[in-house]
Amino acid sequence: HQRIQAILAEWRRKEAATPADDRAAQARIGRELRYWQARVASAEVTPPPAGPEEVRFGCRVTLARADGSRQTLGLVGEDETRPEDGLIAWTAPLAQALIGLEEGETVRFGDAELEILAIEPLTAG
Repeated sequence: HQRIQAILAEWRRKEAATPADDRAAQARIGRELRYWQARVASAEVTPPPAGPEEVRFGCRVTLARADGSRQTLGLVGEDETRPEDGLIAWTAPLAQALIGLEEGETVRFGDAELEILAIEPLTAG
């Protein structure tokens, strides 16, 4: 929710800094403002599960791949995704393949077989 509010504030700053006679920029900024205002209005803050036993929204999941590598992913809302930090939307295909599974279970995703090594609450930061 804080990230959405920060993005909205940034668009408001852009609106204030854009000349009123720049109609194209004002129109683009107006669209962004309407979008982010709607996102703020519809956002639901959901605390992470305290002791998750299965993969779900708000969890951090550690996976093992057949080649021995490990990957850790956090399942977050669409506006919180940062793949470079391992945060993917809970609606992403990989997240959907993992939701409902428990530690020790495996799932086939594409050509890969993934084993769930750990499930923990996703903490801020």
